Amino acid sequence: MKKPNQSKPTIKLILFTLAFLFLSAALSAHAANNNATAGLTITSPGAGGAKLAEVNEFATDVLHDPWDMNEMSDLVYIRSGSYIANGTFSNGVYSGQMTHGGGGERITLLTALAANHTALRVGKQGYAYPINADYYKYLTLRVYKS
Repeated sequence: MKKPNQSKPTIKLILFTLAFLFLSAALSAHAANNNATAGLTITSPGAGGAKLAEVNEFATDVLHDPWDMNEMSDLVYIRSGSYIANGTFSNGVYSGQMTHGGGGERITLLTALAANHTALRVGKQGYAYPINADYYKYLTLRVYKS
């Protein structure tokens, strides 16, 4: 009569324990990295005031109106399609309340507008002022949610 092989459950238990320990260590390391990031200190450029050169900015260079969020013309302000109500501009900050709730809210800086090729293309819109992606490579935004 053959004895049942007791080693298979033991091996499974050992593998399960090792996997659990590995996962616990990985999660601890991830938490430690997140805590370290929260305490990030910028040391350069120093307080002495290293000055960085200005870069070209599409809205200033091409539209002659920087996207500084000081006036309504900084956005393609289509109220019905943006799902943002009570929009205001104050001290370089655009504020508004989201009304849709389903992820359809949007803020538009530049749009192509009408796809009708016979339409008159006036104003700050993408057909008249396309962004040259070979020259302008970055879009930087600061967004807050409250």
